[in-house]
Amino acid sequence: MLTIKQLLGLVQPGDWFTTIDLKDACFHVEIAPKHRKYLRFSFMGVAFEYNRLPFGYSLSPRTFSKCVRDRLRQGGLSDSVVQSIQAARAGSTTACYRPKWLGFQRWCEERKIEPLSCELGSILSYLQLLVDRGLAHSTVKVYAAAISSCHEGFGGRSAFSQPLMLRFLRGVRRLRPVVRASAPQWDLPLVLEALVTEPFDSLELSSIKALLWKTALLLALTSAKRVSELTALSVLPSCLMIRVTLRPNPSFVPNSLRSAFRSRAIQLGGFNLPPHSGAREAKLHLLCPVRALACYVKRTAALRRTEQLFVCFGCGVIGKALSKKRLAGWLCECIAHAYGQAGKAFPTGVRVHSTQAMAVSTALFNGVSVEDICTPGPFIKFYLLDMSGSFSSSVLAGTTQDW
Repeated sequence: MLTIKQLLGLVQPGDWFTTIDLKDACFHVEIAPKHRKYLRFSFMGVAFEYNRLPFGYSLSPRTFSKCVRDRLRQGGLSDSVVQSIQAARAGSTTACYRPKWLGFQRWCEERKIEPLSCELGSILSYLQLLVDRGLAHSTVKVYAAAISSCHEGFGGRSAFSQPLMLRFLRGVRRLRPVVRASAPQWDLPLVLEALVTEPFDSLELSSIKALLWKTALLLALTSAKRVSELTALSVLPSCLMIRVTLRPNPSFVPNSLRSAFRSRAIQLGGFNLPPHSGAREAKLHLLCPVRALACYVKRTAALRRTEQLFVCFGCGVIGKALSKKRLAGWLCECIAHAYGQAGKAFPTGVRVHSTQAMAVSTALFNGVSVEDICTPGPFIKFYLLDMSGSFSSSVLAGTTQDW
């Protein structure tokens, strides 16, 4: 192992050092268990042992934020002003930008280019490399925005707003036009049929996993909300009233800060409530989102450790808040489970946003007015799919006419 004495012998005139917080390390080198005893140390009477060593720079928001912060400080702005400016960008946006900026940074280092002040031609060369790799126009555009957020710009204007950059992006869009689905990616009646059979039919006896899947999917379909909005729902008395009205936690800050987007309530009505006139109505009631939600809240009350509506159920994380990524995965798994239960192949390319597409398009082509559908939502315009040949009624009722 390299010692400090050996390291000092490698230092040359002009070399410099800096401190790196261990939290800023993105790569970790695992240490073999038999060698960990050589890296033991004690601190305040407690023995510690390294099981991995940090290697490389961070991909965390800390490193990306430092680049942006330094650029803003160069403009003579105070730390408090810089902090307020950085708060304008949503955390999800920062998380999206950070790997893209660092990818560009590594590309520049390999070519001895200064990433913060390089020429526009260098930025365009990197973006062209991404185009040649087959990346879509929207992805290349995000790369351009991420680079521009750290780059010092040209003549008081950001790299993204340069005429040559805008022409380049328009050219990429022509070369790689957006291809949108013209029909639903999956079969809604098939999925709803699965939700009234095992393991979803008996809410009181089903597993927490099956109950969560059913509740989350019914809420996603009947509300046409994004995963971020679903994970923002809360069980606080002021946020959950089994009438049912669901409100996101007041601390939830969406990417769009306009007042119309904030704290929008989800109004849910009962579906085929008792008394039932026959077996069909009783079966349809199994799809009632209010019924599923009330049962889910009741059964998770004893194990939840957060006020968030949807919680984890796995060992070690049971009762903790469910992340957007995990909820998105479970919604897709629930749809895949329905296909497997029906003995059919699961369609490729199904993503969680398809629940919004299915809900909005079904409602539109079954008589719901555009005014009622088009509440503020940045994705609505992408989800008006051609479903006139597949559905003849609303999201739940129209897909169960043959039951």
